[in-house]
Amino acid sequence: MEPSERWSIRVDDGVLVVELPHGTGLSPSDGESLLDRWRTLAAEQRVNAVVLIVRTTRPCSDAGRRTLRLAAR
Repeated sequence: MEPSERWSIRVDDGVLVVELPHGTGLSPSDGESLLDRWRTLAAEQRVNAVVLIVRTTRPCSDAGRRTLRLAAR
């Protein structure tokens, strides 16, 4: 899955920025796709820091929290 209306990911000046807008739903397969893209970008470019922006008014699902924790590690 490429960046879409569900999420975006980019590298700006060595900072990997992942943004999940309001209403983003990440199924386990979506989470895996996001992590695959994350790993690819981190391997291709020099990354010195990561910023994860989660814009939500609702709690994340258990699967969403697991994905965020895994991504943070």
